[in-house]
Formats: sequence, structure tokens, C-alpha cells
Amino acid sequence: MTAQRPAPPVGNRIAAAGGVVAGVVHPTSAAEGAFGSRAPSADCLVGMVDWRIRESGPAAVRRSARLGVDGIQLDLGGPGTGPRLDAPGRLDAVREIAESTGVRLLAVCANRLNDIGLTARAGSRDAARVQRVLDRLLDAAHFLGAPLVIVPGFRRSAIGGPEHFARTAAVLREAARAAEARNLLLGSMNRLDARWSTLLAKAVGSAAFRLMLNPANVTASGTCPVDFVGETAGLLADQVALKEVPPDVRAGPEPGSVTDRLDDTLDALRAQRVPVRALVSETDHRDGDPIRLAHDLDRLRRRARLFTAAPSPRTTPGGGAVHPSSSQADG
Repeated sequence: MTAQRPAPPVGNRIAAAGGVVAGVVHPTSAAEGAFGSRAPSADCLVGMVDWRIRESGPAAVRRSARLGVDGIQLDLGGPGTGPRLDAPGRLDAVREIAESTGVRLLAVCANRLNDIGLTARAGSRDAARVQRVLDRLLDAAHFLGAPLVIVPGFRRSAIGGPEHFARTAAVLREAARAAEARNLLLGSMNRLDARWSTLLAKAVGSAAFRLMLNPANVTASGTCPVDFVGETAGLLADQVALKEVPPDVRAGPEPGSVTDRLDDTLDALRAQRVPVRALVSETDHRDGDPIRLAHDLDRLRRRARLFTAAPSPRTTPGGGAVHPSSSQADG
């Protein structure tokens, strides 16, 4: 394991926001994992995201079934991101196809928020647009029976200082409360390091709140994903996104290929007894290359078996990281 790196510069600028931090609220028996009682076995599922393939919504669920994929995370859609998942008739179609094919609806993600901004000033027009998207996100996931909603924090939603941190925490706190009322979990996907991710969880203060792990995003922030897992294991969602990159791309400042570091991260998840119940490919397959996609899914299935098979000598996987509104305005 590598030595812990200092927090990135954004951390120093966030320090002034420490006043919003309370104690971490860890997962409870009421929200043990994203699948809860809906998981019929201890198998680790293999999933896809529809924002990284050419199809979306109902068509993406059909393609997942054809590929033999266990589940899928769906994007809510909207301007700049694709067709709206909650456009008339689409949610019903998604649910019917999922039920007929057996494809699990793992989560719904609101990538549209990256173009509006979770950090928008309270009371502003953009803040109202954010709230409408979050309401749609929660309603769609609840209607579909998806156990998890994902709130990304990139581009205009990226945290760049204490005001951004405080505002993001406030927005996520209210969203997590609404998610818990619907028996959903809320996952935050961002590029904060382990320390500031933990502080964000403290500031949100909800048992429904989770950190979404994507080792590629963690590495891009300048943080070792193995160290990140070690420091945030109790806060991680049980769905982990994996993004394959060309083998000649380095994993960051430390030696080793991205693939090597990815496998190290999966070992760390097992060592920390994080109950990984789904590995989800977030590799970009919008080029439509079926061979590359097949190879990606084969790798994912092999890795998923690490969390399904009998315990290894290293460790034993264990415990610890669900009709929508008719409004058509999303901002």
C-alpha cells in the first residue's frame, strides 16, 4: 500500500467549511445495502451504465439482456445528456422490459446535474432547477424499484472551495432525507479525496448516504484508490464502477498500470470486507464496437467472481458501505 498523499489543493480551500460537519452516520440495518431484501443470492452482479453505450432507457435494458448482463444503471436524461428516462411511457417500458428479461435496475443517475450545478446559490434559478432534477431522480428510481440514486459532482457541480462544499452538503442532506423516506440510498460520485469525502458524509449526516467508488475517478483526483478504500470502506456503496483505459496509460504518480492498480483496489475492497454486490462497467462503449464490449464484460465477470466465490485466504467478504411526477421542467 502506498503512503497517504496530502489532500489536494481543493481540500485546503474547503477547510473553512468545517463548521457544517457533524458525526458520520454509518449504514444501519434499515439500509444495509443497495439491494436489501431484493437480492436473492450472495452473487456479485455484473452491470452496465446506459450513458456509456449507444442505447438508453428501454433499448439499453433490452441490450443488457441480449449481452447476458445482470443489471444496468440508467441515466435520467435531459438536455445535453439524452432522452428523458421519465418521458411519457418510457418508465413503464423500462419496468416491463426489466421484469420480462430479468435485468436488474441497479440505479438511476442524474448526469444532467453536471451541467446545472449542485453548488448553485440557494434561492437561485439554477438551485431550483437542481431541485427539480433531484425530485425527478428520486421519483423515477422509486417507480422503477431501483434501490440507488446517483448524484454526480463534476463540471459545474464540482466542489471548488468552502462555499461549494457547504452548498453541496446542504443539497445532498435534503436529497438523502427524501431518499430515505422512499427507502432508497443516495450515492455521491465526485473527485474528493478520502478525507474530504468522509467530511462530506459527516456533513450530510444520513444513513442513506453512500460514496460511489470508481477507481479511475479516484486516481484522476491524485489519490491512490487502495488508500481511498482503506479510509472510506464503511461509507462505500455496494455497487462499484470500473472504467477500463488503454494499457499504456499510467495509473497516476505511482508505478504500475491502471489494470494492476484496479486489481489492487478490488483486493482492498475484499480486505476491508466491503460487500460489493455489483461491478458495473463505466467504460465508454459509445463507438459500438461489439468485440471490445464483449472483452470488457468478460473481464468484469472474472472480477465479479472474486466477490462471489468461496472466501480467499486473504479475507472474507462481509457487511458494511427502490408514479413519478408529471412535471416536464428539469431546468
